[in-house]
Amino acid sequence: MMKYIAQMQQVRIDGLREKYDSDLPGLIAQEERRYDQKIFHLCGNMIDENTRIILLTGPSASGKTTTSQKISKDLKMFHKKVHKISLDDFYKDHHLLPNWEDGKKNYESIEGLDLELFHQKMRELITKGRAEFPLFDFPSGNRSSETFSLDFDDETYLIVEGIHALNPLISQEIQELPTMRLYVSVHTDFVSQTGEEILSAREVRLMRRLLRDYTHRDTKVEETLALWDYVLRGEELYIRPYRNYADAHINSTHYYEPFLYKDLMYQMLSEPLTREQDQKLVTHMLEGLSCFDSIPKDMVPKDSLLQEFIG
Repeated sequence: MMKYIAQMQQVRIDGLREKYDSDLPGLIAQEERRYDQKIFHLCGNMIDENTRIILLTGPSASGKTTTSQKISKDLKMFHKKVHKISLDDFYKDHHLLPNWEDGKKNYESIEGLDLELFHQKMRELITKGRAEFPLFDFPSGNRSSETFSLDFDDETYLIVEGIHALNPLISQEIQELPTMRLYVSVHTDFVSQTGEEILSAREVRLMRRLLRDYTHRDTKVEETLALWDYVLRGEELYIRPYRNYADAHINSTHYYEPFLYKDLMYQMLSEPLTREQDQKLVTHMLEGLSCFDSIPKDMVPKDSLLQEFIG
């Protein structure tokens, strides 16, 4: 299994353009297969080692949701039962969340989670074989009155997903069961033939988040960009310190992403932005995308991780 290393992978865009010109469907298929094979290999290890608990984390727009779905699908191929537990459902009500120094609500801190309730539910599930889990109502910013039931037995695997999943405060109640810690991230910079950075991994993540928020959440570009600094700060404080704890690192980059995002980003960012720092950031991304040709959305497979952002 590939452990996390801080150094980014680099992919030269001249080589990608050659593949684009010679066999675009082959490039797309190769990237989808490469990612799916990573997941399948990890699931094989989980089965071999009877790893019942999967703690899955990663920074914003890393592809955690689709990765957990694909893990679940592959484990079910081995005739295992799989339940996903989202740490987001353990958010405290909006008025109980901590604040940043400027008074804005801090959605990134682990202090925003009801850890006591999480541990209670996990103990109950593991010791009694059944528990009622909460649901969080994001539009209202409060815990829902609805719950959902989960069962647990010797053939059940639990995927616990969230930005704090590798924090030791999460795992302290489930240490008696074999556990695999997974870190998912975009870990590839796109560079020129001479090694000059064209698009950074962080910029690819921002493009993913912009597209996802705009497409799936009807969030304006400026709203996403206004939160981005808080997101990055939260990652430095609450995710980065624990990523070396991961048993395996999944680089979710698909090398054809910039080709796919080019037209979508140009369409979405056609209007000038109010904040100068946002405009500067967006201009740099668009300049990087100008080095790529375009791919229509309908070439992306329906089960691709990238559908999480463009679907």
